[in-house]
Amino acid sequence: MNKRTLYLHIGCEKTGTTSIQNVLADNRQALLKQGIFYPDLGKLKFAQLLLPAALQPFDYPNKPRADYYPGNEVIDPDSVWNSFIDLAKKNADKDVIISAEHFSSRTKDKGLTYLKAKMNQLSSLFNIKIIVFLRRQDKFMESSYSTIIKAGGNIGFDAFFETHLKLKERYDFSLLLNRWSSFFDKSSLIVKDYETEVQQKGLLNSFFDITGIDGSALQLESENQNISWPASVIELARLCNTPKISPILANQRVLFLDAVTRSLPLEEKRQVYRFSKERRDEILQFYRASNKEVETEYFGGKPLFSELSVEESKGSVLNNETNISKRDIAELFCRFYMKNKEFLN
Repeated sequence: MNKRTLYLHIGCEKTGTTSIQNVLADNRQALLKQGIFYPDLGKLKFAQLLLPAALQPFDYPNKPRADYYPGNEVIDPDSVWNSFIDLAKKNADKDVIISAEHFSSRTKDKGLTYLKAKMNQLSSLFNIKIIVFLRRQDKFMESSYSTIIKAGGNIGFDAFFETHLKLKERYDFSLLLNRWSSFFDKSSLIVKDYETEVQQKGLLNSFFDITGIDGSALQLESENQNISWPASVIELARLCNTPKISPILANQRVLFLDAVTRSLPLEEKRQVYRFSKERRDEILQFYRASNKEVETEYFGGKPLFSELSVEESKGSVLNNETNISKRDIAELFCRFYMKNKEFLN
């Protein structure tokens, strides 16, 4: 029997992984007809986050329970991974796709040692391919900040920047790729520039090309689409994430802020940038040597990331928490009211 392929999609975070996962999960049966198996593992049906969560005790013995996986029960690595190995062997007549961005952000050397040993048990049946999308560090940081605020954080943007600029474990891609290539052959790594793939093909089409999926046979409109909040709504959300206001909105917070976003004119919805040109240059200079190494190793020496666009170079829309005034907040609420007045009166 010819070997099939096991694709391990490891992220990175903030590169549309959830969108890819939702489409794969929504189309499990259609994918089976194409000879592709997307397993349903653990409590989260859209992605296989149980697998990296089970590796956490190796790299973080003082915090063995992954905070991104629901529940508080002990996760036994052998039980989880042996079950997956058995499942993969039963589906060795198909390609297998595993997707979990926490492989790239949380799994370190000890976890990878265990992971590689488990993958070796499948080496006679599958070729192992590691898929990773990289995002330019300044945009990665902006998106990371939005995620923190959406999750209920209230850190100011400037304080966030100071703590994140030098987080090499998160933003240094040569460090990430060197770690994975030391366990898996470099030729096993499929490395893509997220922004370029989105612009030239579309993210889903790029992923389908890599994995051999016929997208025309799939339902591509997921029910789990996120609404992207612009910079002004992110700052409003940060102000709402305070002990005085948060209990008022309670579990309606995201619904409220989604509604505020929908009430905005299109041009404001597109205003997502936070960094000034000077800040962007500082970030890209800090990671320039790392990015050059990735260009040489995985992109044939061609530029990894695009230059700053005219829009990005103009300066930020809102580069810190002091830039949203009381008048701005009043305008947001007025627009929200006008958009929803038939439901509010």
